Amino acid sequence: ARLRYLLRLSMSFMLVFRLGRSAQRFWEARQKAGAMIEVCRTLASTAAAHMTIGDDLDRVDTRLAWPRTPSGASQPAPHVWMSTTCSFASAVCRWVVVFPIAAKNYLRGDAGDARELDGLLSAGEIDELFAAPNQCLYALDTMRCLVNAWAARAAKSAPPELVAQSLAALARQLDALTGTFGGMERINNTPLPFVYVSHLRTSLLVYLTVVPFIFGEAWGWFTPILALVVAWALLGIEAAAVECERPVRGCANHMPLEAFCAVVADNVRQTLQHSAGMGVKLRRRIWDAPPTPVRRVRLGTSVPPPTPPRTPGR
Repeated sequence: ARLRYLLRLSMSFMLVFRLGRSAQRFWEARQKAGAMIEVCRTLASTAAAHMTIGDDLDRVDTRLAWPRTPSGASQPAPHVWMSTTCSFASAVCRWVVVFPIAAKNYLRGDAGDARELDGLLSAGEIDELFAAPNQCLYALDTMRCLVNAWAARAAKSAPPELVAQSLAALARQLDALTGTFGGMERINNTPLPFVYVSHLRTSLLVYLTVVPFIFGEAWGWFTPILALVVAWALLGIEAAAVECERPVRGCANHMPLEAFCAVVADNVRQTLQHSAGMGVKLRRRIWDAPPTPVRRVRLGTSVPPPTPPRTPGR
């Protein structure tokens, strides 16, 4: 009886620890993927709102048709970068959509499918992206270059402090996006120590081998059936731990990275389409309105009431 108790206790502890660590890795990777989607939304929204300073606030047709070129407009040549033919805000949003696709390709070790980037990048951009050793870093570096180029251009015609604040906000979001990818990369490239996994599997094999001999007297003629049930349960726990250990691969029980990429693309398209209409409204209602005079009052004095307008004839 003591031997049975020690065997059950030791195997239960090792299996629970193994499955618990694997499940923790799965949920941590899911949190990083959710954070990546959140940062992509924030980055696209910030780019669409802030990077219009001195730029394309009224390019409604371009944003409503995004990522395609509006009907009637000339299509760029395959060797021309789409990121250089559109506005800085639209270019950053293109690469925001590209980033989850690049993360999926890098984490799974795939070269990538050009059809996923159709309409987002030109053929030359796609070839350079797929040729990069780390596609995520390539996308991040491209977005940083676009943001810095916009800031250098906008500082010539916009208030420098406003451009600096926008540049700092975009830089913080790009740093956060780098952290989300780094977390998933760490989980994918750091499995549980081999010594622990090998020890657990060896102990599990020994345990399943001696189960019929230890419990045969108590189980009687049901020993073969019950031994198979025990083996199915314990080996199933080990298989579940293996599936949860690296949750970014393309198996049925892993995270749907393709669905995450589609969510980011839909959110960015909605952001750009909404910003196109809002840009026209803001320019018509605020920017084109005459400036309101500001009255300065010395501290410690009361503000005089405004003088009512005079009516003609009085």
